[in-house]
Amino acid sequence: MKILYGVLLVCLLFVVSAREGIENEGQSINQQQNDYQIFIYNDGQQVKIFMKCKIKFSCALRITELSSNFSYFQIDMIENQPKFNLIEFPNHFNCMTDYSLKSDKEYNYVIFSPSSLLNLEILPQFFDVDISLIEILENNNFEYRHHFSNIYQSQRVFILTNSSQIEDYKDFQDSKVFIPRTNTENQNPSYIQRFLATDQTDLLTLVKRAHSLVLLVIWGFLVDISIICVRYFKAQKKYLRFHASTFAVGNISSLIVIFCQIGQRTSYINNISQQPQDEVAHFAMGVCMTVLITFQHLIGLICKFNFENEDGSQNIHYLKLLHKITGYLIYLLGKVNVMVGVNMFEKRYFVQSDSTNYWMAKVLGGIYAIQFILLASIEFTYRQEPEILIRQKKNTNKYADINKQKQHADIIELLNNHTPVNIINKQYPNILYVVHENSVYDITEIQHPGGQFILKHIKGKEISRYFNGGYAYEGTTMSPYRHTLYAQNFLKEFYIGDIKNDYYNIFIQNEQNQKGQAFLPKNVFKLSEVREIITSYKVFLFQHDQYQFRTHLPGVRWFGRSVVVSPLLDAVSIYPRNYSVVLAYMEENYKYRLEIIRYFQYRMRDEVIGINNSYVAPNPKHIKVSNQLPLLIKKEDRKTSNGLSKFMHLNVHKLYYISEPVGHGLEIDENSDGEHIIFAAGTGILPFLDLFDYLLRKLLYTILLERFGFKEAQILNPYNENYEKTFRSQFKIRLFGAFRSKAECYGYQIISDLHTFCQQFEKDWFQAVVRFANSESDEFLPMSKLYYDNLYINDALSKSLSISKFLICGPPEFNKNIYNILTTVRHIDPDRVQIV
Repeated sequence: MKILYGVLLVCLLFVVSAREGIENEGQSINQQQNDYQIFIYNDGQQVKIFMKCKIKFSCALRITELSSNFSYFQIDMIENQPKFNLIEFPNHFNCMTDYSLKSDKEYNYVIFSPSSLLNLEILPQFFDVDISLIEILENNNFEYRHHFSNIYQSQRVFILTNSSQIEDYKDFQDSKVFIPRTNTENQNPSYIQRFLATDQTDLLTLVKRAHSLVLLVIWGFLVDISIICVRYFKAQKKYLRFHASTFAVGNISSLIVIFCQIGQRTSYINNISQQPQDEVAHFAMGVCMTVLITFQHLIGLICKFNFENEDGSQNIHYLKLLHKITGYLIYLLGKVNVMVGVNMFEKRYFVQSDSTNYWMAKVLGGIYAIQFILLASIEFTYRQEPEILIRQKKNTNKYADINKQKQHADIIELLNNHTPVNIINKQYPNILYVVHENSVYDITEIQHPGGQFILKHIKGKEISRYFNGGYAYEGTTMSPYRHTLYAQNFLKEFYIGDIKNDYYNIFIQNEQNQKGQAFLPKNVFKLSEVREIITSYKVFLFQHDQYQFRTHLPGVRWFGRSVVVSPLLDAVSIYPRNYSVVLAYMEENYKYRLEIIRYFQYRMRDEVIGINNSYVAPNPKHIKVSNQLPLLIKKEDRKTSNGLSKFMHLNVHKLYYISEPVGHGLEIDENSDGEHIIFAAGTGILPFLDLFDYLLRKLLYTILLERFGFKEAQILNPYNENYEKTFRSQFKIRLFGAFRSKAECYGYQIISDLHTFCQQFEKDWFQAVVRFANSESDEFLPMSKLYYDNLYINDALSKSLSISKFLICGPPEFNKNIYNILTTVRHIDPDRVQIV
């Protein structure tokens, strides 16, 4: 803003000093005699003309007769039609001879040209027009100017008048020649000298100079710097302020010189339609730019204030798009108009014998072409995101004050203890932190390009699925956006610590093979097998020579976590995606679950019929680890060229980057209580399957404990889980599932077994309602034929008295709809609604 104020002050001083210069100049002129020496540069020759003239009226001129040898001419005054004396010259006069003409007439005009008479005009100072040697009949000087503008002549005519009383044509200022009032010895002035040469330092001349220079600098080069800033430096803290300031300076300066130019040339503007085509085009584009610039600044201010406001509206992105489109339109108009203006400038000040000799606009066009090539190269490199630009995380904690360092340490400790995010957020309301792949960042000072309101909504969340473009934040209507390498680098500057994952990490070192796969990065896995379940569902099995995978993790705090998967591939840009880790459907656990259910059913059957058979107890101790990590991936129908699921279903690519499990999971712990409502659709059921599997084993254990005692129940608890103290007495789950068909209900067997056993043994721990899009029926689970809309949800939840939490997982549209119904329509506290 200081720069903007400085520029505006300079412009104001410029106008004030120009006015003072005119007033002082006018006073000095009135004190001088009307004797002038005029230097005219034409084809390297100098013509000196001494003259006295008196102008005391306003008039237009009519050329009634012309001669190519310049022997005579006659002037009529249109206003009262008086005839002037015929002024005759020798047929062959010496261009270097001084001619002094005097007349006792009150109206005296003297016109000289080195070769032939080409123009006649009265102006307050000096002017020349390109015309041909034909009779002029119009008494409107502007039509006369337009009439001859298309018949270009390379010669010049110069008129001297000296009266402030002439006002009719004072705005007609398209002079091609500048006539210095003092003597000069320079026979061949440079372009710059010709441009700066003028008879009087008047306001119009200063305005014209400012108009040319300011617009050339701003729209020729400054706008490119500002656009580069907002396109490629969005990750910098003050990028928006720099962009706004540079365009404010450029646009306001442009408006000042444009309006000054218009204010000094009202007559010219009023008759613009009669001017040459390039001048009409230049004027029309200038008017369009003036209107668009004003409109653009209004939109920009609205966007800026909205983006900086934590309570801003998401709908501002429509205005942002309009701002972007308008900006590029102004940019293109500015570039074209500068080239047209430069071409006009060269024709006005540097007359050539051949119009093809004009080169300034061509050179400027070449510069623009080089600019475009450079920008295209930068854009191409920018989109490639070369790995050489990847930065390491930089712990900024050591630069923070002691109080903030302690707050950061406390937040990291709470996260490592699996404290629910909403509790941490309430405890530290002024720290805006996020988690990205188990690293924690304090983004309190970040100015988000999408708006500060986004940061408020993602506080404390694991953001990898948003950051990688898999999902848009559910509380908005915005589209998913994949953040670039440069945004990742920027985020790393705010790193404050890591979430320790050792206790719940499914990756363990393979003690039998510590040297294998040494040529690959640590987290790059090989795709070893693909198993098709149905057409759109496949299980992808990954392995790593240095790692094995745990088939069991203790407790309940790890449920619902995911891994980030992306192909190790440089040729095609495939975006990373998050996929749920489901230990319950590892092959070893699947077989073990069948065994414990069979054992449980046998024991309960024996109790009913009154016998006591001996059965071999299920024993999973030999399957604590697996050599393969299974990920169920559904082929998405979305039409995108960089979708990972489609890529994996259609390709046989073998190497993939797989992160350690990330995210907060379901945020359920041993002390969880109350009713938990789950809305799941499609593969959105996957994050909950380990919870259901655990609840199923706890249910079987509890029933055996109640019927046969601890020893019998412990047979189903080889991992020594503390089932009796896990979850409070009022903990229960209600599932609302939506699937295309029963075949696509992955985990159906666990869900149906858990629901059936709860109903059979009168345990109010779990209830499920499912909906199949193909209207299939099911003998084990309650069915719903209605969509999960507001009416259905309102009716389904009406009987619930103590809902602790809502969990949602499914396709993006499903998540948004359910989230909006709960938070907007039913006004449920967003802290109680979790998108998994």
